[in-house]
Amino acid sequence: MDTGASYLLILILIVSGILTGWLISTYFFMQKSDNLDRASEELKEETSKMRAYNIMTLEALEGTGIVELARDDSGNVMGLERIIKSSDSQISMSSDDSNLTVNPPIIENKDDIYE
Repeated sequence: MDTGASYLLILILIVSGILTGWLISTYFFMQKSDNLDRASEELKEETSKMRAYNIMTLEALEGTGIVELARDDSGNVMGLERIIKSSDSQISMSSDDSNLTVNPPIIENKDDIYE
């Protein structure tokens, strides 16, 4: 075999190896991309559910007088406005109905909570 044919064979093998590697990597990249898109959508759904649960919990705490929520102009919860110390709260429930009465003390300074 002459040198020209050897170089041509080596060049063909190199190009076919590069092409095969590119095809294999493209296949696995596309598989990975589909899995990432699916996982991303699942994460978005889970995050929106957890946000809704957190808002329900915060609104329940606000309804019982444990916290006061900060809201924007649209009424969306933006954070806590005021935290009320629950250890000093007076909670009573009458036996004749299911009304819960909460008389919490209001703490103006949030640093008082950790004392």
